[in-house]
Amino acid sequence: MNVKSAIPITIVAGLAFAGGVAASLFLRSDEGALQASRGGTSSPDAFQRAAAKTGGFSSSTRTVDKNLSTKELIADFQAAAREPGYFQRNGRLWWLSQNLTAQNAREVAAGALKDTKGTERSAVAMALFNSWAQLDARAAIAFAQELPRGQLRDQATLSSLSGWASNDFDSARQWVEQLPAGEFKRSAMQSIVSALADSDPDRALEIATKSANGRDGFSYAYSIFPTLVRRDPEKAAESASNLPMGRLRSQAMQIVASQWSQTDRDAALAWVGSLPSESMKQQIYSGVLMNWVGSDFDGALSWLQKQPEGASRNRLLQQLSYNAASDNPENALKLVDLVTSTNGQDSMLANIARVWSRNDPAAAQQWADSQTDPSVKRVVSNNVVIGMASEHPEQAAELALKLPPDQQSPVIGNIASFWSSQDPPSAAKWAGALANENSRQMALSNVMSNWVGQDPDNALKWYAATPPGKERDYVVGRFVNSLGENNPDLALQWAQSIQDPQRRENSLTNLAGNWMENDPVKASAWINSSNLSAETKKNLLTRDSDQSRAR
Repeated sequence: MNVKSAIPITIVAGLAFAGGVAASLFLRSDEGALQASRGGTSSPDAFQRAAAKTGGFSSSTRTVDKNLSTKELIADFQAAAREPGYFQRNGRLWWLSQNLTAQNAREVAAGALKDTKGTERSAVAMALFNSWAQLDARAAIAFAQELPRGQLRDQATLSSLSGWASNDFDSARQWVEQLPAGEFKRSAMQSIVSALADSDPDRALEIATKSANGRDGFSYAYSIFPTLVRRDPEKAAESASNLPMGRLRSQAMQIVASQWSQTDRDAALAWVGSLPSESMKQQIYSGVLMNWVGSDFDGALSWLQKQPEGASRNRLLQQLSYNAASDNPENALKLVDLVTSTNGQDSMLANIARVWSRNDPAAAQQWADSQTDPSVKRVVSNNVVIGMASEHPEQAAELALKLPPDQQSPVIGNIASFWSSQDPPSAAKWAGALANENSRQMALSNVMSNWVGQDPDNALKWYAATPPGKERDYVVGRFVNSLGENNPDLALQWAQSIQDPQRRENSLTNLAGNWMENDPVKASAWINSSNLSAETKKNLLTRDSDQSRAR
């Protein structure tokens, strides 16, 4: 594959998140932070130094500026939320949250959330409610529950639960256990177990082993095993190996290998090499090599070149390229050259293009423009625009319309998803004005799916005036699934407005089936009174009975 490279860049790694709550918190304790949050700039190095000193967030590190008024604190939160850099924004927000008190937290929360939106609002909520709950958990939870139903309310509640569990796990768990079964209850359990893992990883692992299903494995493993490895890597490796077969075990073993290799790479490689399963070895090697690629790329590359060519090595190279793309795109491109699968090469190039353009749009665009191989240029150009959308959606939207017409729709769909997570009304206005029908439908459905999750009242109000027709049916059929996660009654009402009979039946069936999993009593009542066909009703109600017997 003829891929032209460009000048390598190095970026500061973003904060890691797991289970909907922050896994790494960067704090700053110098007095200049308050001044910076009111309009100055902050240094990533300052946050790194503070993180190294504090070792992360806990209530014991709380520092209160007694001279900081509630009004000033609200202004600081709003200023920090507008920080362009992900690291700086989240680091400052977490530090500011340490200046909350039980007396001012409610007023600060109301004020700080009032004039923020999208991802900025989410970042404020995650930092603020976690800290508030460590001061007064029930007050934080109560305020979170007063927020409009949607994504913000869920984030505020989960962050409150995490803060609560860090001080009083049993009380937080009791609150979670009274929730109705469903996706939110699973997320809530992940949040509190993640918080428990800092202080009692053995108990957290015991709970996770009983609670984790396939989707939860990564969140539980990521929150528990780093602490176990720091205490005793050999014992952590044994604990991971002894877990029941499943995603929790697989993720735990990868994390053990990755963490262990940071202090003793040879021991970690020896442990992986001793595993009986060849497929498991290849999967877990990635944990060791991700650190190796970051600290000694040439050494890791030499090891990789000695491995047999084939599907296993290709998969390993693809996994490694994701990290390498963030640290040094030049090195990531060297990994592409070792892959023997064209599809694998395309997947790696797409990821490199997205990450690069998110971190350095000008350099990524220059690299894309320099490509001479038509197939490479297509992959790279499309994904440079998609990557740009996460931080610069308006600029990405302009570039998307300059792509060849047959490449525009999927790129525009991705832009709509990113933009609507930050500013739904602006994204909706742009999507609705697109001239191409396919692009417009895809963009509108992605915007509405995000918007109804964040702010269903305003989203539905905006779309209510849309005239009936094929496009409206398509868009409604897409976004009702997101709406149904928190408001199945309203989602079903909208689904019933779909004119096309088959599309309407499909949407109603999917919504009713999901509702049956979370609230079978109410869902069964709706199904029996609905206009669904007799056969569909029977299938939905019978499927629930079969699942109940299986459980």
